[in-house]
Amino acid sequence: MQSGKSPPTAPSRQNVRLSWLSEGLLEIMFQGRLDAEALEATVKQLAAMTEHTRLDSVLIDGLEVDGYTSHVGSPAGRVILLARQRGVREVVFVIGSDANRMIAASVAFASQVPLKVFPTRGEALAYLRV
Repeated sequence: MQSGKSPPTAPSRQNVRLSWLSEGLLEIMFQGRLDAEALEATVKQLAAMTEHTRLDSVLIDGLEVDGYTSHVGSPAGRVILLARQRGVREVVFVIGSDANRMIAASVAFASQVPLKVFPTRGEALAYLRV
């Protein structure tokens, strides 16, 4: 992370927030019903926040997601693909429901990124040693 500068922490969408948890570890928090527009905003914010910053891991918190529109697969894949292009070594998901876990696993598999899924934020943070 660039020292002395605080990167932006939120895209324009209220149901998506990106923030640095530590150097090289970016968190993406999703809430509510996700649509393609929210995920495209996430891609843009991720690109801006990682343009000149090392990215080792991404923590994606989906505990507050309560649904998806039918066209989220492709933009979700672009989020993970961009993270991979920016050097991410793994993506860690926090997801409570089995259905959402299956969706996350599909996106990560298609993007060929190592994936870990945890049912609680505490377990994910412990794994990441934050």
